[in-house]
Amino acid sequence: MIKGLIDNGLNDELNQLVGLAFLGNRILDRDMSILSVKFVMNNTPKYLHDGFAHLYPLLADQISEYQGSRNNLTEYPDTPEDKSDYNSPLELFQKLYSYQIGYENEIKKVIEDADSIKDYTTVQFLKNYLLNISKYTEQIILLCDKAEAYGNNYMDFDRDIKKFYIMGAI
Repeated sequence: MIKGLIDNGLNDELNQLVGLAFLGNRILDRDMSILSVKFVMNNTPKYLHDGFAHLYPLLADQISEYQGSRNNLTEYPDTPEDKSDYNSPLELFQKLYSYQIGYENEIKKVIEDADSIKDYTTVQFLKNYLLNISKYTEQIILLCDKAEAYGNNYMDFDRDIKKFYIMGAI
């Protein structure tokens, strides 16, 4: 078998990015439960679950497919359980924002590590990947801003979600 073209240490870092993408899915799945049950929001979970949460495993698949194209195996880290609770939708969206910025920062770190060992193919893949997920970050920022503007008017936010959901058709 031909040796993988990605350094083992760098491949481990890619595996961690795969795990973080699945964590994003886990966070959003929990968030959808809280939005629908605790905050009695019927529309928001539909938009965010169908059109957003399910995209994170596809992001993980992009990394895994890249690893495979370089003849490296993907290992899937465990995702932690999530029993999060929130006092408001704004608090929920702010946690999602923190996750997303952390994910972007981890990608940047792996880009720097790939660049330091002159793995320019991985650098280019990850730069494109980072650019692709910027639309997720944009959506999360908008959700935070709108949740702050709507304040305690959860039902109005829920009614209007389709007006500020920018991820495309669901």
